[in-house]
Amino acid sequence: GAALLFAGLLASGAAPRFETVIGALFLAGGLWGFGAVIFTRLKEEAGATEGGANAFQTAIDNLSYLKTDAQLRRFISARALLSATAFAPPFMVAAAGLGVERSTGSLGLLVFASALSGLLSSFIWGRIADRSSRKVLMAAAIVGAVSLAAAAGAAMTDRLDPTFVLPPLLFVLMTAYQGVRLGRSTHLVDMASEETRAAYTALSNTIVGFVLLTGAGFGVIAAAYGATATLIIFAFMCAAALVVAAGLEEVQAS
Repeated sequence: GAALLFAGLLASGAAPRFETVIGALFLAGGLWGFGAVIFTRLKEEAGATEGGANAFQTAIDNLSYLKTDAQLRRFISARALLSATAFAPPFMVAAAGLGVERSTGSLGLLVFASALSGLLSSFIWGRIADRSSRKVLMAAAIVGAVSLAAAAGAAMTDRLDPTFVLPPLLFVLMTAYQGVRLGRSTHLVDMASEETRAAYTALSNTIVGFVLLTGAGFGVIAAAYGATATLIIFAFMCAAALVVAAGLEEVQAS
């Protein structure tokens, strides 16, 4: 709700944009600090510490799971491909050809679209994930592929308008991103046993972490071939994720 209010101020021009953005950044920093103070007031009970380990070392120690569990390999592959939904927003903005002046004027609409997507889609994705996290990942892949392909097509025809076209497409993309977040976490929890859950989580997060580090490579591609080409790659990644996720088991049924 606060994000929507902030976006409304930017989009309407009711408040000076520069001062509003700077003020929001200071407010956000203050809220983080206030949250830290609140956490210092929490009373903690002593808990068990046996079995604790470094997540990276745990991932290294459990690489054998990649050989023995085909479903884990498929899940990690789908999650890595769906990282396109996280990479794509800046490239959509770049494909729209926004300069400093135009991007400032369109910032409110983009923030509004992103915040509204999170507000409206999380509940829906969560309800579906309780029944089938596999279908959530598949649906998110479809939604992501469609939005990215549409953005690339609009950019190639000079129709990726930052006011009327880009915000709705960003809304759809962020809806897919919310689906990926909920679907992947639910699926991982339900596919793993109590004994393997920590290892699967460490292994999955470590591998996908390395995938995210390669994101700089997409910037190189965009610099060489344009942001539109990068969006096309992202659309194909989502399409490939659909095929991979289709082979996942319905872990909620087990």
